[in-house]
Amino acid sequence: MDVPFYFTNFFPMLTELPAFFSGESEVYPEVLIESRNADLRFLLKTSLIIWQYRVIESAGLTDTREIIDEQKPALILLDCDSRFEDALLKIRGLRQSRAVGQIPIIVLSDYSEKYNQELFYAAGANEHLLKPIDFERLASLIDENIRRGYHSGPRSGGLL
Repeated sequence: MDVPFYFTNFFPMLTELPAFFSGESEVYPEVLIESRNADLRFLLKTSLIIWQYRVIESAGLTDTREIIDEQKPALILLDCDSRFEDALLKIRGLRQSRAVGQIPIIVLSDYSEKYNQELFYAAGANEHLLKPIDFERLASLIDENIRRGYHSGPRSGGLL
């Protein structure tokens, strides 16, 4: 499905909506954005709305757990803008929560080393995307993980 022309003026990288939205379904999954950075939350929220996802925002981990308990999002976008160790603890803490269960978690971070990425997977992340964000890749990862649903679980890292 094509993105309306007026959106491409602001987001030239968006040429089509994720395959999940072929027009056959009226149900739009909810995506939870967890980030302390208001500008990043706004950019992600705008993109998700364009891609026809419903958006839930959270500025902190405490809010995130409460939101997950109440709203059960289909996917979590987790911005890891803190120290690496804190980011791993944040992912582990979410993954150990009963409410999160097998909800896919996509981690956004600046940590590019392969070893660090594997640690994200071992902590419970399903996917890792480097900043600056490649929005075409993000749309694809969101679509793939929502299609796989709750049953796939996190990637196995084997390092922890």
